[in-house]
Amino acid sequence: MKDKEELFKFYDIDEFSDLWDKDERLVFIDTGTDELVARYEDIPDIIVDMNLKLGTIDLSIYEFSTCQKIITTLGMYLNKCNPAVREDIIDRLIKLQTMAEKPNDYKLFTEESLDEFYRLCDAIEFEDL
Repeated sequence: MKDKEELFKFYDIDEFSDLWDKDERLVFIDTGTDELVARYEDIPDIIVDMNLKLGTIDLSIYEFSTCQKIITTLGMYLNKCNPAVREDIIDRLIKLQTMAEKPNDYKLFTEESLDEFYRLCDAIEFEDL
């Protein structure tokens, strides 16, 4: 994702730590070449925006807390989707797909940054002992 940093916005460690502390619902996004973390509520915007910026890209999206696959896409369209997740995202997704609305700004967190975040968390916990 380093070669695409100008196309997308990314959380820094402190911003991600704030999300973590708030128990924000998060998802893993597998692009086939990159693994990213994002907020659950940003899923429709991410699906459409990534396809607009990168060309057709199929995504696999997983619940962060359980690693359960909840969505697969074919380009900007749903291939398979957990019914509860579909209910949450479908209205916004259709508006974005039909260009009735533009994608909202969102941020991503890279797998490398997630590893660094975990290392920092472990170091802080160790210092507290």
